[in-house]
Amino acid sequence: MPYYPLNNKPILPGNLSNQKGVYVIYALNDNETPKPINRVLKTDKNGILYIGQTTKQTFKKRLDMFKRVIAPNYAATAHSGGLNLKEIHALREAFPANCIYVQVFPYQNPKAVEQRMIEEYRQEFGEVPPLNGSK
Repeated sequence: MPYYPLNNKPILPGNLSNQKGVYVIYALNDNETPKPINRVLKTDKNGILYIGQTTKQTFKKRLDMFKRVIAPNYAATAHSGGLNLKEIHALREAFPANCIYVQVFPYQNPKAVEQRMIEEYRQEFGEVPPLNGSK
C-alpha cells in the first residue's frame, strides 16, 4: 500500500477517499523512507506515529480533520492524534507537517483491526504509537 502525503490536496485517490477502515500515520524522511522513532523497547524503523480507524466518517473526512487539528491557527480538537501533535512542541519539531504521510486499509470491521494493530505495536515496542497516547 503506498504512502500518501497529508499535505497533498486531495490526500487520497478517489477510489479510497470515500471508504472507511484503518489508517496509519507515518513520519517519513525527505526521500520518503520511514523516519526511525526511538521507543521504550526498540526503535520503530517504520516511523509509525498513529494508528486509527473510521467507521462513521470516510477516510477523506477523518484525515481532513487531522489536518485541520494540526493547523496552527485552527481551533479544532476532534482528532486526538492531531491534537497531541499540535499541543506537544517537541513532537511538532520532530515531525513537521511535510514529513507526515498516511496509508489506508479499507475494512468492514475497522475497530477490531485497529485494536489488534495497536496491541501488536504495544507488545513489540512497549508502548502505543506516539500520537495514540492521551493526556
